[in-house]
Amino acid sequence: MKCDFCSTPDPIWQYPSQNFIAVSGGYSTGEWIACENCHKYIEGKEWELLAARSARLHPFVISGLIPMPQAHHEMLKIYLKLQQSRRGDPVRIT
Repeated sequence: MKCDFCSTPDPIWQYPSQNFIAVSGGYSTGEWIACENCHKYIEGKEWELLAARSARLHPFVISGLIPMPQAHHEMLKIYLKLQQSRRGDPVRIT
């Protein structure tokens, strides 16, 4: 498994969420899982920092398929929608 936010391995937190339509037209279903670093940003409501971390580590940004500013902008919008769609507190999964 990998973190749904930054794509690093070994996530340890699960965030229950309702399904929602992402801003890019995609569809998010079910829970999101997070590594410890992303979990700290989420719990601290540091959405800009979370989006920056996620954009910096995203495989499409690393490979040059998506520019970092575009990835950051899109991720921030998705994470704000996720925040509105959460269904309770995070659960530790390891």
